[in-house]
Amino acid sequence: MLKLITTTTVFTILLFANAALYAGGGGNGGMASDFTKLQLTVLEGSISPKEDLSSLDPGLYEFVVTNKSSNKVVFEIQDLKTEKVLGKIKVKPNKVRKSRVKITENGFRYRNSNEAWYEFTVN
Repeated sequence: MLKLITTTTVFTILLFANAALYAGGGGNGGMASDFTKLQLTVLEGSISPKEDLSSLDPGLYEFVVTNKSSNKVVFEIQDLKTEKVLGKIKVKPNKVRKSRVKITENGFRYRNSNEAWYEFTVN
């Protein structure tokens, strides 16, 4: 009986530890620390990035889009070479939405709704 309780306790601890890791609570080894945050603000007719997007390396990135315009926007990120959609989010006025994407050596491009693409190569 004691062996069953001990086994169940160990299993439960491992289950919760694994869940915490996948939720981003695993410190440097968790998924939450494996990406770089990029902040962009959508104004009436333009996108203003906080960071310099021209010198990124391939990797995982979280695009944080703040919509300060008066209209809902659709923010789209694509692979520059293949044009595969990497992320697409709808952001209502005065709201913030996020999209995590993997940027490869192909580079990337993004746009707000149907406006012109902003294209970037990577290091």
